[in-house]
Amino acid sequence: MDIMDIIFNMIVLAIGRSLDLLSTWYGSPNFDIEVNSWMKRAGWKNVILINICLIPILAIVPQKRTIFFGVLSGLMALRNFQIGTMIRAMGEKAYLETYRQFIKRTPWYFPLIPIVCEVSIYIVLGITISISIGKNPQGNLEYVSTIGTAFLCFGLMIACIIIAQRLEKIYIRGN
Repeated sequence: MDIMDIIFNMIVLAIGRSLDLLSTWYGSPNFDIEVNSWMKRAGWKNVILINICLIPILAIVPQKRTIFFGVLSGLMALRNFQIGTMIRAMGEKAYLETYRQFIKRTPWYFPLIPIVCEVSIYIVLGITISISIGKNPQGNLEYVSTIGTAFLCFGLMIACIIIAQRLEKIYIRGN
């Protein structure tokens, strides 16, 4: 790996991680609704410092993994920005309470169609890119395949998050 590969990796990681951190701050500046518990404990200053330190370290790993983490971070930022405006308008605590009430009052199947469609988009994109372009791992096509894998993993992660949120409904009713 030459210096240009390392610089490219740092740029991809810096953009992805910066977007993820910015979108997290936009949607949850106080970490009230942040899912990642270590971020809550570490606080903004430490989270930013950790990311600044990790970017050059991760930039020396093989490019496929770097691109994967950069793209995955960007996709997570997309998810955060999608709900961030509503959270900002309502406030973190009010949004969380409204969401809990939504979970309590709606049947499990109510949001099923949009959930299936949203998750399917990312999974189908990921599978399509990974399989069609991953067949020829020569040159830059391998990196495009890696982006497809990131889409696939993002779709699966969103599915897990949404399922976990729906399962929380059982927990809320039990209290």
